[in-house]
Amino acid sequence: MPKTRRAAAVVASSKVGSTGRRARPAATTRSNGRATAGRTVKAKAKPISAGETCADGAGISRWTPEKTVGEVRRVFEANADPEYSVWIAKYMRNKFEFYGLRAPIRRPLDLGIYSTVGLSGDDDRWSPAEVHALIRLLWKQPERDYQMFAVAVARKVIDKTLHDFERAASLLRYMITEKSWWDTVDEIANHLVGALVSRYPAEGLSLMDKWVEDDHLWIRRSAILHQLAYKKKCRQDILFRYCLARGHETDFFIQKAIGWALRQHAYVNPSAVKGFINSNDAKLSSLSKREGLKHLGGWPSRK
Repeated sequence: MPKTRRAAAVVASSKVGSTGRRARPAATTRSNGRATAGRTVKAKAKPISAGETCADGAGISRWTPEKTVGEVRRVFEANADPEYSVWIAKYMRNKFEFYGLRAPIRRPLDLGIYSTVGLSGDDDRWSPAEVHALIRLLWKQPERDYQMFAVAVARKVIDKTLHDFERAASLLRYMITEKSWWDTVDEIANHLVGALVSRYPAEGLSLMDKWVEDDHLWIRRSAILHQLAYKKKCRQDILFRYCLARGHETDFFIQKAIGWALRQHAYVNPSAVKGFINSNDAKLSSLSKREGLKHLGGWPSRK
């Protein structure tokens, strides 16, 4: 059994997502290939260790987005976990196909790919335009692992990702509205949209004011969540205004986002969050209030 497969078996109980549920791969027959929900595709590449370059890597002087996606595919297919790919696809409501790369396995592989193709913050082999092209190309691939890798790339070379406000805003909107689901959207909102607004305050806040009223559910959620990492720099007035603007919505993901944003700010200013929720009892959903006060004694259940 290849080392990566043994490693995948060891971490079979790793947590998935933010729910705290442990991964329990469905009972499937192992193969040498990549399993997706409902089918198995045989992989031709031999398993590649974390950080190992592709066979012809030494001969590639210029890594294009297309060649880089090919290298990512080679590494991901060679380290696929058929059992876990079936389980995680089901966990994600069969919205996407997966190679079954658990986070403890994928992260070292990502680092190896960065090293091979020259993707690092201080490497000038990639221009901002090429980084954007790579992210968009990764986003078009069918397996969800490519989108997760694209988000990781965007964060890895964030100066190039956010080099130009208009182009960055366009890219982030594309990443949020295409193949939308919480696993990528929340990462983008927290680490990329938040960073964009922080770097370009005037343009960024104007954009968020538009996003919070947008027709697209996940764009509205991103506007609500964009200050999650701000801590003491959080603009409380903007947070509260956005929560009230969307407080009437019945969608679970919007109600949950409001509660999450309030709960995060409660670590910094608990009295302000308590006061806001108490003053807007009728304007916020029970879910939003319960989540917002989760670490402050909770919201009393009401019959």
